[in-house]
Amino acid sequence: RARPRRARRSPTMAAAGDESDEARLQLDDLSASTLAALQEFLDEQKQRKDPWVSENFSLSQFWYDDDTAKVLAQELLAAAQGGRIGILSAPKAMWGIKAVAPDRENVFLLDFDSRFAQVYGDQFVFFDMARPEEIPERLHGTFDVLMFDPPYLSDETLSKYVEAIGLLASKPFLLPSGIWQRPTRRRAKHHGREGGSDLAEQHEEEEDDEEEDEDDIMPLLAVTGATCRTFLRRQLFMRPTTFAPSFASKLSTPMLAYTNFQSDRLGPWEEDSVEQEE
Repeated sequence: RARPRRARRSPTMAAAGDESDEARLQLDDLSASTLAALQEFLDEQKQRKDPWVSENFSLSQFWYDDDTAKVLAQELLAAAQGGRIGILSAPKAMWGIKAVAPDRENVFLLDFDSRFAQVYGDQFVFFDMARPEEIPERLHGTFDVLMFDPPYLSDETLSKYVEAIGLLASKPFLLPSGIWQRPTRRRAKHHGREGGSDLAEQHEEEEDDEEEDEDDIMPLLAVTGATCRTFLRRQLFMRPTTFAPSFASKLSTPMLAYTNFQSDRLGPWEEDSVEQEE
């Protein structure tokens, strides 16, 4: 009886088989702990709803987890009261806005990472925190609430964000001695509330010489390190809340959520220690 002939492997099949065997040998050489870590990483990647959302550690990017992003987004939406929202250097907060209010158009991400231009289109604005003076003039004085998450924790970096806020804010905000800081541009009659004019349109300006109401300050929200407490208190009258931001990656630096307004969602302000530090 004739012996059955063995099918010959094509060069392509052979190469594929060799690669498979090589990969299997490499996996066999890994320790159990390394395999577990690899599996955890792969599982986290699969759970990501947005494939483009991957931290670039060279830019000091650490994304919030989904729950934190949504809480921050809800707070921004509530503080804006239908007005324009500006998010500086916090892309995952922008993700949160789109998750809880997918039809919200009057929100803009200002960030250095141009990958987000492909995601948010006209709602993305390039922002180099080292050069806040280069923020487009069409944005000046047009935002009703601002959030920022600086990539670094130095006073020098934070000072650049204070400068950016001064350009973007449509309302005054409190400086250290209780002095109101007016925005660099007079408040516009229609500066982008829902149903208002488009961002690129020239906003009609109005004189506003009346004394500002302390309840009408510019709402500010920040997520940054605990070491920034003194600077933010002195420069922007912002205090840490009891809300503890969580991150998708294992971030060791303690991070806090700061506001210059009371928030039921983020919890009460923590007891301020600035006076004790002075």
